[in-house]
Amino acid sequence: RRTREARDSVTSIFMMCAVGCQQTLTHLDLTGLGSIVLPALVCLDLPVLQLLRLGLERSSGGWADAHSEPWHKNTLSLLGGCFPTLTGLDIGYANVRGGVSFEEVETLATCCEGLRHLDLSMVMTYRDFSPSLVSLSKQAPNLASLAIHGLNLQTHALETFARGCAQLARVHFVHCGYSATGLAAFLRGARRLRDIDLSLGCCFDDEEIDYEALLDRWVVDRAADESSSTSPRVAVLTYEDEERNGT
Repeated sequence: RRTREARDSVTSIFMMCAVGCQQTLTHLDLTGLGSIVLPALVCLDLPVLQLLRLGLERSSGGWADAHSEPWHKNTLSLLGGCFPTLTGLDIGYANVRGGVSFEEVETLATCCEGLRHLDLSMVMTYRDFSPSLVSLSKQAPNLASLAIHGLNLQTHALETFARGCAQLARVHFVHCGYSATGLAAFLRGARRLRDIDLSLGCCFDDEEIDYEALLDRWVVDRAADESSSTSPRVAVLTYEDEERNGT
């Protein structure tokens, strides 16, 4: 316990000296240090902070580091309240005690009205992410990218998300579950989408998705849409692609 208290004290002093005095700081990358720096971080005055990275690298040896001290529950809400100027937040693969709730996602989006980038990979409490998709569609209309892992996405939520977040350019639905109808509806609605990661994705009720046909149809539809201001190209990684690449 004394070792932990000493570490926290040193961390607080470091954060206050190295970061706290930088009130014009807009980007802060603390990847892999979340559980260590969080207590000190939320005490800092960073009035123009826009991008904050606190998650873990996916390739660093685990999804959520079992050896790291878990974050306290409601940390996401706390971050939103402390840094309302955030436009990007990455807590992907962090060790969050009890996981992140739907309410926390909604609170974050409500506090950070300019939110554009969000990584919640492997941190949610419940597997069905649909309520949070709906919340983001209402509270984060400028969202441009979202990364999640291992969650289920209902058709109605995907449709609502695509309509409500019209600026979406990138989504990572890694190891997520959805229906062919839901994915097709999402692609039709997300007119600005440029990058989609569907690796290890699966379908409800053992339904098979013809990704190639679905995405080809989508690209053709976008090319025919004169109102589309972006080139109809998309990077797609499916489970079949990973097998071919030997990953």
